[in-house]
Amino acid sequence: LVILPALRDIQSLNERIRMHRQALEILYRQGQNMRSSAEEYEEVRTDIPLITSSVLALGKELDFITTLEEIASARGVRQVIHLDTSQPTPLTAQKNIPYRRVILRLNLEGTLSQLRAVLADLEALPAYLNILSISFSSNPRSVPPPPGSNMPDSSPVLSAALNVATYWRIAE
Repeated sequence: LVILPALRDIQSLNERIRMHRQALEILYRQGQNMRSSAEEYEEVRTDIPLITSSVLALGKELDFITTLEEIASARGVRQVIHLDTSQPTPLTAQKNIPYRRVILRLNLEGTLSQLRAVLADLEALPAYLNILSISFSSNPRSVPPPPGSNMPDSSPVLSAALNVATYWRIAE
């Protein structure tokens, strides 16, 4: 008669101890996660200004387009730019992310050396440009060599189509 209530109390106490132990284990894991997250943040904190500077600012599209036009002009390449910063992207669905991924489409025409120079100039830009796809095709036109050079009579013109992911910071 006395043993049965004591046995129930012991089982109840064991159950409460087990629940508390599980709760403590969860809290311990969360503490470990927070500690490792803080350590990871400290490791990348010095890179934050670099990352911020490599993202373009919405509202400064004209400056970016002007830079692209200057590169093409300096290299003697014909260029058509398609940039629509209002297009919806997967990042815009998440309201708390202040960045937007925008696809830039460039159509270029020039010689192989001119196109290589343009690609090198694009790579040298401070903005992060991720070339998603690039295709080259021959063009029936040819470019005469500069006067006084000992190059062949003409260089073939190539057409290049680039799809480039650009990343833009939404103005606050």
